[in-house]
Amino acid sequence: MRLRSPERTRRGFGVGRTLWPSIALPGRTPNRRRRNDSGRFTLRRAYWRQSTGTGMAPTLVVAAVAALLAAALLGPAFDRRSVAVVVLAGVLPDLDAVVSLAIHGATNAAFHTLLIPGTAALAVYWDTTRREHSWLHQRYGWWGIRTAWVAIAAYAVAGIGMDLFGPAGANVLYPLHDRFYAVSGELIYSTRDGWIQTYATLGGENLLSVGSTGTTATHHVATWVNPTPGTGIESGVERRATIVGAGWHVILVVTAAAVLAIRFRRQPEDGTTEVTA
Repeated sequence: MRLRSPERTRRGFGVGRTLWPSIALPGRTPNRRRRNDSGRFTLRRAYWRQSTGTGMAPTLVVAAVAALLAAALLGPAFDRRSVAVVVLAGVLPDLDAVVSLAIHGATNAAFHTLLIPGTAALAVYWDTTRREHSWLHQRYGWWGIRTAWVAIAAYAVAGIGMDLFGPAGANVLYPLHDRFYAVSGELIYSTRDGWIQTYATLGGENLLSVGSTGTTATHHVATWVNPTPGTGIESGVERRATIVGAGWHVILVVTAAAVLAIRFRRQPEDGTTEVTA
């Protein structure tokens, strides 16, 4: 990946500005905007400071995002079983931390690959649209089809996306392509310079400003299960479990709990939902 020179000025949305390459590496502070002597905003290359101990999105926060997706997308299929399936699908990628005990660097790689939800989406689409008799519909009806699609969305958005847009990064094409990526950037409106965004370098060689945190051989994401690089279970090392790592994490978790509570209160007392095929 080629990084652009900081002296190069790009124009986006009709506004000229100087850009440092937007790259996210673990253990550093995020890109921050600075004013130069002319009063214009410039972006210096700074590294992302991790808001959690590992830079990995806490599992509780991932579950909260999945729960909000369930409340928003399940529609008439919303019930306790469907919510449980969607939330479980959202946190499932974090189980690759267990795989890292046997496969070096598997955390945020083995189950954080987009190949898994992509394959699942193709399978559901083929089963429900191409087969004469859908196995999923015959076994679970309309409820099962709706829940399956929302579960796939939760896996991709909450399970993978929360780490892909975080400092730890995600190995989204593993094992076909072994490289962790972390997407970072800013969207700013300035009364002097207008709109400034650094997520996409419009008209450049690279559409997204994506930084690489390494490969499975060089990048380790510390977790409670495997806090140190390498495989196997080590004794005598500090293990840290981050429940929430920032103030907005608390807001997100509380919001998700409140939304689910309100939705469940609106459910019939027997917990059933009438749907039609």
